[in-house]
Amino acid sequence: MDQTGMGGADLVLHIGPSNSVWEVLNGTRPLTISMIRRLLTLGIPASSLVGQPEPVEA
Repeated sequence: MDQTGMGGADLVLHIGPSNSVWEVLNGTRPLTISMIRRLLTLGIPASSLVGQPEPVEA
């Protein structure tokens, strides 16, 4: 959100209902693929949305 200057209320248009937005922002709900695709249209880098890959144990 720092990158776009948007607030939580602005994200309702891109993520969905306000309760979903706040759950994502609070870390209690993960982003879905659909949400990520919509957020990418705002110019937010995918790496910011999905994080770093976890190491794979052999």
